[in-house]
Amino acid sequence: TLDGAAQQIIKVRAGTMQIDKGKVYIPNLHGDILANTNLGSAHHRQQIIELIEGVEPALVVLDSLGSAHSKGENKVEEMRPIMEYLASTARDYQLGMLVVHHLNKDRKDESPEITLGRIRGSTVITANCRSIFSVERSVDKNLKLNMIKSNLAVIGEPIAAVPLMNPEKQFTGFDYMPYAPPPSKKNRKQTCADWVYKTIQDNVEKSLPLTELVILGESSGFTRQNVYSAREVLGERVMYS
Repeated sequence: TLDGAAQQIIKVRAGTMQIDKGKVYIPNLHGDILANTNLGSAHHRQQIIELIEGVEPALVVLDSLGSAHSKGENKVEEMRPIMEYLASTARDYQLGMLVVHHLNKDRKDESPEITLGRIRGSTVITANCRSIFSVERSVDKNLKLNMIKSNLAVIGEPIAAVPLMNPEKQFTGFDYMPYAPPPSKKNRKQTCADWVYKTIQDNVEKSLPLTELVILGESSGFTRQNVYSAREVLGERVMYS
């Protein structure tokens, strides 16, 4: 990781997740292992390159982009050199470069779906990424991992990441599986509309007057108003008499 603000957290989590800490390297910047990385500093960038050349890692993690530089995140001219440095390092040393970044705060009139437009800062950030994944809390409280950009492969289906805990309630990793959105909760009007449609289908060979439908509905727990409101949902799918 390139963010020096969370070394102790990394150590603890690596232990509980049984990660080989001998394969995790933290940059020693200016002789200080607790120093925060500043990608706006040519000296810091060179020290990171020297570490990469020394240990030849398969993956470099930058957590997070916003805390690893002192530049203006919305300014193209300031973010482009940083993003080009990360991209060229991944290319030249044939390694994976994983950059953690954050979203703009969502607005009330905005869709909850995470798109490229929700990513904070200049568009040069997303333009220099080959693949972008969003991580969000799904309605069933698990994590949803979704690919929202890919220049290297077909965009895949979302994945659910279920946190795993040991008997001491410590986080030990994730269990990954295909993401299945939970069934939407139907309001009373929609539930009644479904019942009306099925009832009419079950009695398709005979005419079912609205008055009889209301009586059947009341015996099934629906009010007269529920049955009448169902017409708004069904529209032209059924004809009433």
